[in-house]
Amino acid sequence: MILAVLDDLMFTSKIKTTANQLGVAVAFARSADGALAEMKKSTPSLVILDLNNGRINPLGIVADMKQDMHPTSRLTSSTRRGQPALTM
Repeated sequence: MILAVLDDLMFTSKIKTTANQLGVAVAFARSADGALAEMKKSTPSLVILDLNNGRINPLGIVADMKQDMHPTSRLTSSTRRGQPALTM
């Protein structure tokens, strides 16, 4: 399962379309609480965060997720526009 934490309609639509084409399950959350609730239902194999979303604190969500994750899980971010990536 892929977990997408975002509030952008166009981004959501693109992710849904791609996931459907690939036959991959995707869950969407619009808040930190929603993301953590989805994580508790099923451990995601990938988490997509919109780093430009002003309504949430993406790095705060990552920290919260890190506390609830299995010790062998790994978080890695990918960015565009030359921004540094984050690995935890």
